[in-house]
Amino acid sequence: MFFTILRKELALHILTLRFQIGFLVCVGLISVIAWISTVGFDKRVVEHRAIVAEAREDIAKLEVYSDLSCNHRLQAHRAPRPLAVFCQGVEGRLSDHFEIAHCLAPGQLGSMHTGDPFARMFTDYDVVTILQVILSFLALLFAYDAISGERETGTLTLVLANPGSRGQLLLGKYLGALVSLSIPLIFSFLVAIAIMQSSPYLHLSTDDWARIGLIFLLSLLYLSTFLLLGLLLSVNTQQSVTTLLWGTLCWVLLVLLYPTAVLFSVDRMKPLPAQDSTVQAVEELRQEFKREAEGFLEQRGKEKAWDGLRGSRSSSSDGVGETVRVTPQRDDHGVIDPQTEEAMRFAREFYAFQEPLRAEYADRIERLWQTYVENHLHAQAGLVWGLLRLSPAGLLAEATSMAADTDLASYQRFVGQARRFRGDLTRYLENRDAFGSRLWFTSIDDEVEISSLPHFAEVPEGFAELLGRLASRIGVLAALNGILFVATLSAFGRKQII
Repeated sequence: MFFTILRKELALHILTLRFQIGFLVCVGLISVIAWISTVGFDKRVVEHRAIVAEAREDIAKLEVYSDLSCNHRLQAHRAPRPLAVFCQGVEGRLSDHFEIAHCLAPGQLGSMHTGDPFARMFTDYDVVTILQVILSFLALLFAYDAISGERETGTLTLVLANPGSRGQLLLGKYLGALVSLSIPLIFSFLVAIAIMQSSPYLHLSTDDWARIGLIFLLSLLYLSTFLLLGLLLSVNTQQSVTTLLWGTLCWVLLVLLYPTAVLFSVDRMKPLPAQDSTVQAVEELRQEFKREAEGFLEQRGKEKAWDGLRGSRSSSSDGVGETVRVTPQRDDHGVIDPQTEEAMRFAREFYAFQEPLRAEYADRIERLWQTYVENHLHAQAGLVWGLLRLSPAGLLAEATSMAADTDLASYQRFVGQARRFRGDLTRYLENRDAFGSRLWFTSIDDEVEISSLPHFAEVPEGFAELLGRLASRIGVLAALNGILFVATLSAFGRKQII
């Protein structure tokens, strides 16, 4: 009986007009969205490569170590995520390029659009968004008349008169509808992948294919949830029209209204405070640093670090670094005179004091910004996702962004690696005594070994680590499916058919 019902349900769904319309709408929309997203990815790759090439050319112009704090800073780059075509997440909303210097902590709010990662989470369309909306409604359409419709026509009584249990009947209807629903899902993924593969810039690695498999599994579990919800409603209502009304109400609430209401409510219940106090505290630290540097000069009766030298100083646009260039005075034989040598010794002593101090204050400023981000931005994000997980749509959005490597945690991992790279650069300069060397401000006797400078290489998240993060989300979706199936089977077993 089970396989007979399975074949019957599969044929019944595929031949219906709702299946054909749903298939065409879903595949058509995903074709358009995947193409737009792929074009956007290509554009980001071109921009990314141009920025990386420009940074490489810029660092080749390095002449003195102080250039690293102002004119020719190293950079940390985050490559565009190809699976953003499936789930946009925070991709493109936050800076993927950080300048790295001992005097500058990466990941501060200057490059962040406050609130964007959360308030706009459902405003960008991608493949998963279309599946989330279109196919979930199609799942309800497949299930709304599965029991109540046959009860109305009297078919259910005839079916149950045959050998076989109600559990077999319900399981056959469920699997028949799920297999039918898998057809537009599989075609949607194949179309999206085909469009992605047409891009000259988008190349899927083995890890990417495994992540696509996870996104497919999550999408299937999500659609199964709505399919079982439709079956539960169909068992507990007498007429299919009533089932459809209740199903549509649940779909609107869970897919459209609830996620929007969460974002709207959190934005008002837990609004982001102004950054004024943090900005003021940062400015106070910068002034404190300036006073300490000036105090060093005053104690030694100097007005500036290069008294007795011909030189110039240029500050960075953010005001936290400076490039110093000094031209030593020489006699007719090319020998640097003693006064100039003495001035250079003092300059080396001053920068050996000032630059480690500057790095220390940069650390303190970073901690101020981290406190603001963790206490407000991250706290708001945690509240948003905590509430969104109560909806299958919110749970799918979070889980697929994790699988696509476009979630906020992925971005935070990049910021953390950029911060560690800054630490590598600072240790490199300290180990070479760069702050207290002539090469900090003049290259008369030596030159910077550009090839020996530390290089940034983003370390991607391993697949095993991803599975560890995703396990709870997959478990929740699977458990929700199990609960709905047991509830449906229990209700169906107690229902009076005649």
